[in-house]
Amino acid sequence: MLAGLRVLWRGTRALIQCGYACIWANVAWAILSLPLITMPAATAAIMETIHTLRAGPSLEFEAGELWSAFKRHLGRATAFGLGCVAVLGIALYNWWAYRDESGILISTLRAIWAVAIATWGGAMLYTWPLLLRQEDQRVTTALRNALIMTATNPAFTLTLLAGVAIAITLSTLLVIPWGLITMSWIASLADEAVGDRLKHARHRAR
Repeated sequence: MLAGLRVLWRGTRALIQCGYACIWANVAWAILSLPLITMPAATAAIMETIHTLRAGPSLEFEAGELWSAFKRHLGRATAFGLGCVAVLGIALYNWWAYRDESGILISTLRAIWAVAIATWGGAMLYTWPLLLRQEDQRVTTALRNALIMTATNPAFTLTLLAGVAIAITLSTLLVIPWGLITMSWIASLADEAVGDRLKHARHRAR
């Protein structure tokens, strides 16, 4: 949990250091996401843009680079996004449908669906930052690695998801942050989290 809190702080600090570049990247993400079906590709593009900005040395936002990333990831990101919506939709429906039921079996099933929701949420957060770091550029490979990362770091992942949930809730209530900063912050957090867990795994492997 403490590791997750540290990542939340470092991800936020990195976003502040990026300055206006992250704001412009978020504005571009919001515009590209307007048709909704393009939101997964826009999200993949901002993940790549924030990863590049964090890596340095330049902190200048290049709209052309984000647009190129958007076009490059359009097909596979859309397929990935639709798959994520389907899986989360099924899990959320099954968890919510039995909210008024009681009994050990029902409670166990709801607990299983809750774990599935959290696991898939973590995988969604980790998949694209992993894809940007791995030689194998298949999304399925990145997703498999993301699921492993989620399963082996449950407390860490739950801490991050709690932070993301709070940010999404506040942004939805205030609306404006969605257009200016929210997705850039989530991208910065995801990039920091994956980097931290990979470093942690290498340290343990020594």
